[in-house]
Amino acid sequence: MVFSPITYNNYGFNLGYNLKLTKLDLPISVGFGYIHNKFEFGKYPIYSNLEPVIIEEVESYDLFDCFSLGIGIDYYIKFNLGISLKSFESQLGGRFVDGAVQKYLADGTMLDYGALLIFPISDLILKM
Repeated sequence: MVFSPITYNNYGFNLGYNLKLTKLDLPISVGFGYIHNKFEFGKYPIYSNLEPVIIEEVESYDLFDCFSLGIGIDYYIKFNLGISLKSFESQLGGRFVDGAVQKYLADGTMLDYGALLIFPISDLILKM
């Protein structure tokens, strides 16, 4: 039995802008990002439970797409907020049950968010 090779495909992009560099001179930065990620684990045979016969070959993989948005304020203390929306799909083989192939499949959507507060002590002391 020969298994397919494992492959990894990934691409993404980020866009950001610092409003401090504009005529507005605001201490705010905004950013947006996207990433697509897929691990392909190859095709795996599914055997009959009655005899050693391959019923079907199933592609096995994990993939996700993620969109992220962030904003940061840098006014002596740095404060950052971010949110990500990620959709995922995972198919990790299958088995033969009661005359039919049942695939191991999971999918869904996740929402992540976070905040970060930075006290740059050395910057604050040296600016005094």
